[in-house]
Amino acid sequence: MVEPASAAAIVVAHGFWRFTDIFGRYITHNIGVYGFTETGKSTLDRQLMTEGHVRPLGEYDRTHHKKKWLSKHHRMPLRAVRRVRSDGMSKTVVSRDIGGHQEYFPMWLRDMYSRRIETLIILLDHRHLTNTDDTSNQLAFGYIVEHLSNGKRPKGLGFWKRFRARKWRPKRIIVLANKADLWLDEEGYAQWERGLIFEHPIFLPFREHLYRLQELGVPTRVDAISASVGWNVEDAIMKGMSDL
Repeated sequence: MVEPASAAAIVVAHGFWRFTDIFGRYITHNIGVYGFTETGKSTLDRQLMTEGHVRPLGEYDRTHHKKKWLSKHHRMPLRAVRRVRSDGMSKTVVSRDIGGHQEYFPMWLRDMYSRRIETLIILLDHRHLTNTDDTSNQLAFGYIVEHLSNGKRPKGLGFWKRFRARKWRPKRIIVLANKADLWLDEEGYAQWERGLIFEHPIFLPFREHLYRLQELGVPTRVDAISASVGWNVEDAIMKGMSDL
Protein backbone atom coordinates (compact mmCIF):
# COMPACT_ATOMS: atom_id res chain seq x y z
CA MET A 1 0.00 0.00 0.00
CA VAL A 2 1.33 3.41 -0.97
CA GLU A 3 1.80 5.83 1.90
CA PRO A 4 -0.17 9.12 1.59
CA ALA A 5 3.08 11.15 1.50
CA SER A 6 4.49 8.94 -1.27
CA ALA A 7 1.25 9.16 -3.24
CA ALA A 8 1.30 12.95 -2.94
CA ALA A 9 4.91 13.02 -4.15
CA ILE A 10 3.98 10.91 -7.17
CA VAL A 11 1.06 13.23 -8.01
CA VAL A 12 3.29 16.31 -7.69
CA ALA A 13 6.02 14.73 -9.83
CA HIS A 14 3.48 13.75 -12.51
CA GLY A 15 1.98 17.24 -12.44
CA PHE A 16 5.43 18.80 -12.87
CA TRP A 17 6.19 16.43 -15.77
CA ARG A 18 2.93 17.38 -17.49
CA PHE A 19 3.58 21.08 -16.94
CA THR A 20 7.10 20.76 -18.37
CA ASP A 21 5.78 18.91 -21.41
CA ILE A 22 3.02 21.45 -22.12
CA PHE A 23 5.42 24.34 -21.51
CA GLY A 24 7.91 22.80 -23.96
CA ARG A 25 5.29 22.54 -26.69
CA TYR A 26 4.55 26.24 -26.81
CA ILE A 27 8.00 27.70 -26.20
CA THR A 28 9.96 27.65 -29.44
CA HIS A 29 13.68 26.92 -29.59
CA ASN A 30 15.88 28.21 -32.38
CA ILE A 31 18.05 25.47 -33.85
CA GLY A 32 20.41 25.54 -36.81
CA VAL A 33 21.11 22.41 -38.89
CA TYR A 34 24.23 22.67 -41.04
CA GLY A 35 26.45 20.28 -42.95
CA PHE A 36 27.94 19.65 -46.37
CA THR A 37 25.63 18.92 -49.28
CA GLU A 38 24.10 15.43 -49.37
CA THR A 39 24.69 14.74 -45.67
CA GLY A 40 20.90 14.59 -45.25
CA LYS A 41 19.76 18.00 -43.97
CA SER A 42 16.65 18.11 -46.16
CA THR A 43 15.88 14.48 -45.32
CA LEU A 44 16.18 15.30 -41.62
CA ASP A 45 13.86 18.27 -42.07
CA ARG A 46 11.26 16.07 -43.77
CA GLN A 47 11.62 13.43 -41.07
CA LEU A 48 10.89 16.01 -38.38
CA MET A 49 7.92 17.26 -40.40
CA THR A 50 6.33 13.83 -40.89
CA GLU A 51 7.70 10.63 -39.38
CA GLY A 52 8.31 7.64 -41.62
CA HIS A 53 10.55 6.48 -44.45
CA VAL A 54 11.67 9.48 -46.52
CA ARG A 55 11.90 9.04 -50.28
CA PRO A 56 15.55 9.19 -51.44
CA LEU A 57 16.33 12.66 -52.78
CA GLY A 58 17.87 13.11 -56.22
CA GLU A 59 20.14 15.77 -57.64
CA TYR A 60 17.16 17.97 -58.52
CA ASP A 61 16.04 17.88 -54.89
CA ARG A 62 19.23 19.51 -53.62
CA THR A 63 18.68 22.75 -51.76
CA HIS A 64 19.75 25.85 -53.68
CA HIS A 65 19.22 29.57 -53.07
CA LYS A 66 18.94 32.52 -55.41
CA LYS A 67 20.83 35.72 -54.77
CA LYS A 68 19.09 38.86 -53.64
CA TRP A 69 18.45 41.61 -56.16
CA LEU A 70 21.66 43.55 -56.76
CA SER A 71 23.37 41.77 -53.87
CA LYS A 72 26.11 39.18 -53.46
CA HIS A 73 24.18 37.55 -50.59
CA HIS A 74 21.81 34.64 -51.18
CA ARG A 75 18.16 34.87 -50.26
CA MET A 76 17.50 33.20 -46.91
CA PRO A 77 14.78 30.48 -46.90
CA LEU A 78 11.75 30.84 -44.67
CA ARG A 79 11.83 29.50 -41.15
CA ALA A 80 10.01 26.23 -40.46
CA VAL A 81 8.43 25.08 -37.20
CA ARG A 82 8.86 21.43 -36.29
CA ARG A 83 7.88 19.28 -33.28
CA VAL A 84 10.46 16.93 -31.73
CA ARG A 85 9.19 14.14 -29.48
CA SER A 86 10.96 11.60 -27.31
CA ASP A 87 10.03 9.60 -24.19
CA GLY A 88 6.65 11.30 -23.95
CA MET A 89 8.16 14.80 -24.02
CA SER A 90 8.13 17.28 -26.88
CA LYS A 91 9.74 20.53 -27.93
CA THR A 92 8.86 22.96 -30.68
CA VAL A 93 11.91 23.94 -32.74
CA VAL A 94 12.41 26.56 -35.44
CA SER A 95 14.97 26.00 -38.19
CA ARG A 96 15.84 26.77 -41.82
CA ASP A 97 16.73 24.28 -44.55
CA ILE A 98 19.93 25.87 -45.91
CA GLY A 99 21.98 24.27 -48.66
CA GLY A 100 25.30 22.59 -48.01
CA HIS A 101 27.31 23.68 -51.04
CA GLN A 102 30.39 25.66 -50.08
CA GLU A 103 28.97 28.87 -51.56
CA TYR A 104 26.23 28.69 -48.91
CA PHE A 105 28.55 28.39 -45.91
CA PRO A 106 28.27 32.14 -45.14
CA MET A 107 24.49 31.69 -44.96
CA TRP A 108 24.98 29.30 -42.06
CA LEU A 109 26.73 32.04 -40.13
CA ARG A 110 24.14 34.68 -41.02
CA ASP A 111 21.37 32.33 -39.92
CA MET A 112 22.93 31.31 -36.60
CA TYR A 113 23.91 34.86 -35.67
CA SER A 114 20.70 36.59 -36.83
CA ARG A 115 18.43 34.11 -35.02
CA ARG A 116 20.90 33.65 -32.16
CA ILE A 117 20.28 29.93 -32.28
CA GLU A 118 20.36 28.00 -29.02
CA THR A 119 21.20 24.58 -30.45
CA LEU A 120 23.64 24.12 -33.33
CA ILE A 121 23.34 20.77 -35.09
CA ILE A 122 26.19 19.70 -37.37
CA LEU A 123 25.25 16.88 -39.71
CA LEU A 124 27.84 14.62 -41.31
CA ASP A 125 27.84 11.28 -43.07
CA HIS A 126 30.27 8.44 -43.75
CA ARG A 127 31.85 9.61 -47.02
CA HIS A 128 35.25 10.04 -45.35
CA LEU A 129 35.12 6.38 -44.31
CA THR A 130 34.56 5.15 -47.86
CA ASN A 131 36.94 7.65 -49.46
CA THR A 132 39.72 9.11 -47.34
CA ASP A 133 40.38 11.74 -50.02
CA ASP A 134 36.88 13.19 -49.55
CA THR A 135 37.28 15.79 -46.80
CA SER A 136 34.06 17.73 -47.42
CA ASN A 137 32.66 16.81 -43.99
CA GLN A 138 35.84 18.08 -42.35
CA LEU A 139 35.69 21.25 -44.45
CA ALA A 140 32.16 22.08 -43.28
CA PHE A 141 32.84 21.17 -39.64
CA GLY A 142 36.08 23.14 -39.60
CA TYR A 143 34.40 26.18 -41.12
CA ILE A 144 31.91 26.36 -38.24
CA VAL A 145 34.51 25.74 -35.54
CA GLU A 146 36.90 28.36 -36.93
CA HIS A 147 34.21 31.06 -36.94
CA LEU A 148 33.03 30.18 -33.46
CA SER A 149 36.64 30.38 -32.30
CA ASN A 150 37.43 33.79 -33.78
CA GLY A 151 34.03 35.28 -32.85
CA LYS A 152 33.97 37.38 -36.01
CA ARG A 153 30.41 38.29 -36.94
CA PRO A 154 29.40 37.65 -40.57
CA LYS A 155 28.59 40.37 -43.06
CA GLY A 156 25.04 41.08 -44.18
CA LEU A 157 23.37 41.03 -40.76
CA GLY A 158 22.21 44.61 -40.55
CA PHE A 159 22.98 46.99 -37.70
CA TRP A 160 20.43 45.76 -35.13
CA LYS A 161 21.06 42.03 -35.66
CA ARG A 162 24.79 42.68 -35.64
CA PHE A 163 24.46 44.49 -32.32
CA ARG A 164 22.36 41.72 -30.75
CA ALA A 165 24.83 39.08 -31.93
CA ARG A 166 27.91 40.72 -30.44
CA LYS A 167 28.12 38.24 -27.54
CA TRP A 168 26.22 35.34 -29.07
CA ARG A 169 27.34 31.76 -28.79
CA PRO A 170 25.22 28.59 -29.04
CA LYS A 171 24.23 26.98 -25.77
CA ARG A 172 25.07 23.55 -27.11
CA ILE A 173 26.25 21.72 -30.22
CA ILE A 174 24.97 18.33 -31.37
CA VAL A 175 27.07 16.45 -33.93
CA LEU A 176 24.99 13.81 -35.71
CA ALA A 177 26.55 11.13 -37.90
CA ASN A 178 23.75 10.44 -40.37
CA LYS A 179 23.01 7.42 -42.61
CA ALA A 180 23.78 4.97 -39.80
CA ASP A 181 21.86 2.30 -41.71
CA LEU A 182 24.78 2.31 -44.18
CA TRP A 183 27.81 2.38 -41.88
CA LEU A 184 26.86 1.31 -38.34
CA ASP A 185 27.76 -2.39 -38.05
CA GLU A 186 27.19 -4.69 -35.07
CA GLU A 187 30.38 -3.62 -33.32
CA GLY A 188 29.51 0.04 -33.84
CA TYR A 189 25.97 -0.55 -32.61
CA ALA A 190 27.37 -2.15 -29.45
CA GLN A 191 29.48 0.99 -28.95
CA TRP A 192 26.39 3.14 -29.41
CA GLU A 193 24.41 1.07 -26.90
CA ARG A 194 27.19 1.49 -24.31
CA GLY A 195 27.28 5.25 -24.87
CA LEU A 196 30.70 5.07 -26.54
CA ILE A 197 29.77 6.16 -30.06
CA PHE A 198 32.38 8.93 -29.82
CA GLU A 199 35.02 6.19 -30.10
CA HIS A 200 33.72 5.09 -33.51
CA PRO A 201 36.12 5.78 -36.44
CA ILE A 202 33.49 8.01 -38.09
CA PHE A 203 34.29 10.72 -35.53
CA LEU A 204 38.07 10.31 -35.62
CA PRO A 205 38.78 13.11 -38.18
CA PHE A 206 36.81 15.57 -36.02
CA ARG A 207 38.55 14.95 -32.70
CA GLU A 208 40.61 18.15 -32.82
CA HIS A 209 37.56 20.27 -33.68
CA LEU A 210 35.58 18.64 -30.86
CA TYR A 211 38.41 19.37 -28.41
CA ARG A 212 38.43 23.01 -29.52
CA LEU A 213 34.69 23.31 -28.91
CA GLN A 214 35.18 21.87 -25.44
CA GLU A 215 37.89 24.46 -24.81
CA LEU A 216 35.48 27.19 -25.93
CA GLY A 217 33.11 26.08 -23.19
CA VAL A 218 30.34 24.96 -25.57
CA PRO A 219 28.76 21.64 -24.46
CA THR A 220 29.02 19.24 -27.40
CA ARG A 221 27.44 15.82 -27.84
CA VAL A 222 27.80 13.30 -30.63
CA ASP A 223 25.35 10.64 -31.75
CA ALA A 224 24.37 8.46 -34.69
CA ILE A 225 21.10 8.67 -36.63
CA SER A 226 19.46 7.60 -39.86
CA ALA A 227 17.19 10.39 -41.06
CA SER A 228 15.89 8.40 -44.04
CA VAL A 229 14.37 5.64 -41.90
CA GLY A 230 13.81 7.71 -38.76
CA TRP A 231 16.18 5.77 -36.49
CA ASN A 232 17.23 7.66 -33.32
CA VAL A 233 16.50 11.05 -34.92
CA GLU A 234 14.22 12.65 -32.37
CA ASP A 235 15.79 10.80 -29.44
CA ALA A 236 19.26 12.12 -30.33
CA ILE A 237 18.05 15.70 -30.72
CA MET A 238 16.02 15.66 -27.50
CA LYS A 239 18.88 14.07 -25.59
CA GLY A 240 21.22 16.74 -26.89
CA MET A 241 18.78 19.45 -25.82
CA SER A 242 18.08 17.89 -22.42
CA ASP A 243 19.76 20.73 -20.52
CA LEU A 244 17.21 23.28 -21.80
